[in-house]
Amino acid sequence: VASEVYTFAAAAATPTFSPAAATFTSTQNVTISTTTSGATIRYTTDGSTPSLTSAIYSAAIPISANTTLKAMAVKSGNANSAVASGNYVIMLPVSAPTFYPVASQYSTTQSVQISSTIGATIYYTTDGTTPTLSSTLYTGSISIDVNKTLKAFAVYSGMSNSPVTSGDYVIKCASPTFSTAGGTYSTFQSISLSSTTPGVSIRYTTDGSAPSAINGTLYSTAIAVNSTQTIKAISYKTGATNSDISSSSYTISLLKVSSPVLSPSQGTYNTYQSIAITCPTEIGRAHV
Repeated sequence: VASEVYTFAAAAATPTFSPAAATFTSTQNVTISTTTSGATIRYTTDGSTPSLTSAIYSAAIPISANTTLKAMAVKSGNANSAVASGNYVIMLPVSAPTFYPVASQYSTTQSVQISSTIGATIYYTTDGTTPTLSSTLYTGSISIDVNKTLKAFAVYSGMSNSPVTSGDYVIKCASPTFSTAGGTYSTFQSISLSSTTPGVSIRYTTDGSAPSAINGTLYSTAIAVNSTQTIKAISYKTGATNSDISSSSYTISLLKVSSPVLSPSQGTYNTYQSIAITCPTEIGRAHV
C-alpha cells in the first residue's frame, strides 16, 4: 500500500500594532511586533499589501498624517503570516488663536484682532463664556471699550478644534488732568478737567474729600478758583474701571495795591501847588 506524508508549515503570528489604529490629535510612534520569535516584519504605509521586498521593520514608525499601515511576519520554515492592517487618522489641532494687542490693562478703546491657522474659522465670546460653533463668528477687529473677557477657538476641516484662548481686557479710565497746574497765583483761576479715555464722566471735590463715581460734583464747565483750595477729581465709565484720583492744589495770593503817592509831598509852600497822585502798583488805580 502506497502512502504519502504531508508536512504543513505553521504560519508566523500576525503582527500587532501599538498603539492600535484609531483617530489621534498628535503624531504617533507605532511599534509592530509578532509573537513568532526570530520573524522578520515587512510593512507598508501607502495602503499596498506588503511583500518580501517591502520595508523591514526595525524601529517605531512615526505617523503624522492619515496613514494605512499594513504588516506581515516572515520566517524561514514558516508560512507568511496574515497581513495586519490599521487606519491611523491624525487630526492635529488648529493653532490656538492669538490676540493683538494682547490682553492687558488699557486706558483707551482697543481694536483687537484674532488670528490662527490660515484658513481656519474663529468663533468668540466677550462675556467670559466658553465659545462654541454657535458663538459669534470672527470677521474683523473687535472693539473693546469696557472691561471684557475675550475667549476664542478655531476650527478647520480635517483638523481637531483648537484649544480655547482667553484674555482679560481691562479698560481703566485715565485720570483727569488739569488745564492749569497747581501752584500759587496772584489772580483767580479757571480750571478745566479732561481725560484721554473717551466717553467718561468726571466728578470732583474742592473740600479735600475723595471723589467717586457717586460722590462729588459732576464736572460740566470750568471750575472757578477764587480762593486757596485743593481740587480732587476722578473719571469713570460704566463697565470700565474707575481712574485713580488726581489732585491739584491752588493758592490764590492777590497783590495788595500800594498806597497812592503825592507829588510834591506834603509840606508848607508860599505858592499854590499842583498835586499829582500816582500808584506804584501797575494793576491798581488811585481815586481821589
